[in-house]
Amino acid sequence: MADNFDEQQYDAAERVEMLRAFDETNAGVKGLIDSGLQKVPKIFVRPSDELAQELTYQKTQIQVPVIDLSEIQTPVGRKRIVEEVKVASETWGFFQVVNHGISTSVLDGMIDGVRKFNDQDVEEKKKYYTRDIKRRVRFSSSYDLFTSRTASWRDTLSISFPGPDPTDIHELPASCRESTLEYSKHVEILGNILLGLLSEALGLESDHLKNMEFCKGHRIHGHYYPACPEPRLAIGINKHSDPGFLTILLQSQGICSLQVLHQGQWVDIQPTPGGLVINIGDLLQLVSNGIFRSNEHRAISNHIGPRISVVCFFSGPLHINWAKTYGPIKELLSEENPPIYKDVILGEYLSKFLATGLDNYRALDYYKVESTVEYSKHVEILGNNLLGLLSEALGLETDHLKNMDCSKEHRLHTHYYPVCPEPKLAIGLHKHSDPGFLTILLQSQGINALQVLYQSQWVDIKPTPGGLVVNIGDLLQLVSNGKFKSNKHRAIVSNIGARISVACFFSGPLYEAKNIYGPINELIFEESPPIYKDVVLGEYISRVATTGLDNYHALDYYKV
Repeated sequence: MADNFDEQQYDAAERVEMLRAFDETNAGVKGLIDSGLQKVPKIFVRPSDELAQELTYQKTQIQVPVIDLSEIQTPVGRKRIVEEVKVASETWGFFQVVNHGISTSVLDGMIDGVRKFNDQDVEEKKKYYTRDIKRRVRFSSSYDLFTSRTASWRDTLSISFPGPDPTDIHELPASCRESTLEYSKHVEILGNILLGLLSEALGLESDHLKNMEFCKGHRIHGHYYPACPEPRLAIGINKHSDPGFLTILLQSQGICSLQVLHQGQWVDIQPTPGGLVINIGDLLQLVSNGIFRSNEHRAISNHIGPRISVVCFFSGPLHINWAKTYGPIKELLSEENPPIYKDVILGEYLSKFLATGLDNYRALDYYKVESTVEYSKHVEILGNNLLGLLSEALGLETDHLKNMDCSKEHRLHTHYYPVCPEPKLAIGLHKHSDPGFLTILLQSQGINALQVLYQSQWVDIKPTPGGLVVNIGDLLQLVSNGKFKSNKHRAIVSNIGARISVACFFSGPLYEAKNIYGPINELIFEESPPIYKDVVLGEYISRVATTGLDNYHALDYYKV
């Protein structure tokens, strides 16, 4: 962290005043650099929790998939390409393409056009400076300047190409007019080619996504990232996912700043000569019913520069039909694969995205089918599957524990652990064992806080992407006559970020509180007598509820 970082807080009114003063220059971040700025202004300094969290990320050598499109016209080659696109879209949400049909001269011309626009006299650029999103051509710095926690260290020239509508080429800045028109023509062709591959990757006809009008209009953003005097304090563009269907990104060579969040780590996307970065947008994740993944990404700042990127967003027919509705594709739905997203009205969805800063929340989450109900349904199925495995592990019939009503009722507890200024002094959740039969726990990624007491040592249970933690409860230890172990665990706190966990407790039919549980008869014999007394379910749960977690083990009360 830079030594001259000013941690002093400033109130919201002062921040708004500083944001307005910056915005009213109409000169963007480059204007600050041209003025001789040597220190990052407060409005660009990232919050302390973000800066601290950076220390937890490890450098990784993983590479984003690179897909060669040169054999796309051959049956064997196309089959290979479709499979590679499928895997990348399902696991990364990102991939690079080479031999895509757009010449190096067109790519270089587009980068050079953005550079020329930003290098010209500031008074010429000011003609295009606006925050009116309806303007076809607009120049600005941080579209979410007044809604995000941190201003982005970049300037953007945005140009809309509304599909079949006639183009008045004189609206475009002369400095990049020809290069932008040429690039726009080629990138639209590539967009439709990619939609064909993505359609086939979903098992649909090649023209399915194209016929849904994903590429009926597009918008090109030319991002200019000036050199930053304190790159560890500022961010080029905050962590976000793209709201549209598909994004094609061109990077200037020499500076690696684009990163994608993969398996809890930031992975660099190195510029590939002649290559383009492709990423899935939120709306494509929605219509694919979650098969394809819209992943979060960002651009870090750098002490060398400038860096230039050109982003083409395919967000559907906004120019003609804001009321168009999109939802999960019917051909992808079944009884085993029900819709996980609600239908969205295109204009309403993008307005919701624009109304919040990039770093606040994902607009896509708003359209999930009730997440708690959906999760509850799936976790109940998993609970019964696990009880079947546990029954067999005890040498019993598969449905034995299920028939004991161990999973007849469950309760979800969502735990939110805020950042703690002094984590050595506080605890997220005291040492305890779970009172029920079985617990399934979901952890947010990135922060390691759950610990289990094993052989008198606290052992970290690190979050595994896509994984769930399963632990035996006291009642399962009791009915197994001690064969299964209900172990002590806890949650510590952290000073680097908030953590979320969702615990599902299977504690039996609590509404039938008079039910009695004891060691399973099939597990009792002369050499293995019962070590626990029978318990009345309601009485047992009441005993647990009337004492603190950190006092005593309620199970001990029922030992023979």
